[in-house]
Amino acid sequence: MEKKYVLTNETMLYKDHTMQNNIVLHRIKALKDFHDVKKGDLGGWIQKESNLSHLGDCWVYENAKVFSEARVLENARLYGNAVVQGFARVYGNAYVFGNAKILGEAQVYGNAQVYGNAMVHGNARIYEIAKVFENAKVYANAHIHGNAEIFSYAKVHGNAFISSKALIFGDAEIYGHTKIDTKAFIGSNAEIKQTSDYVSIYPFGPHNDSLTAYVTSSGQIIFSTPTFDGTLEEFKKYLESSQYNDIYLMESRILINLILFKFSQKN
Repeated sequence: MEKKYVLTNETMLYKDHTMQNNIVLHRIKALKDFHDVKKGDLGGWIQKESNLSHLGDCWVYENAKVFSEARVLENARLYGNAVVQGFARVYGNAYVFGNAKILGEAQVYGNAQVYGNAMVHGNARIYEIAKVFENAKVYANAHIHGNAEIFSYAKVHGNAFISSKALIFGDAEIYGHTKIDTKAFIGSNAEIKQTSDYVSIYPFGPHNDSLTAYVTSSGQIIFSTPTFDGTLEEFKKYLESSQYNDIYLMESRILINLILFKFSQKN
């Protein structure tokens, strides 16, 4: 196998709260041209050659780091200050950048992206074209895929399964065996511990939006659309001011009553 990089003599010591000892990392240097990397280019930092495959176009750029038993494979790329450690895997065409961390036995693959200050750890899986960013955390056995996006300060863990075009944001926390496979919008202080803690209706309104209702940590019901996130009373005022015609307003009232009935049956 032809090698595409070499470990240079430029080293650094790295330590964070999960490790007992400093780890020596080596700057890498390209031995040939591939993708956007040119022969002689310096890359980021790895501990050993098993951290970064010589196959494919995968690369560690800038100040990104890979160490322990972690591996970056195929065409995956790391940028910025990204860290991949433990037994984590980043492969396919995945991108990890910013200050993102992939830890434990987590895997990021397909065309997924993890960035910002996001953290993925445990046995979590991020794949297809899903995104986890800003200050979001995904861990335990959670799976995020499809077009799903987890961002802001949202947390997804347990055995939660998030897919389709779901957007999870704010201080939302999704866990348990919750399955969200619709075009849902879940934010504010949502606490979704089972699938029955939310309702998603699509299409809704004259623009074929999605309407989601969910339970918060205080037991309140929040209504959410691409342009609104608030309480029942706030939602009613929003509808009245949205210039919906009488047919859509009537439809909205019926849907609200059905949603409230569903949540009342839950208890």
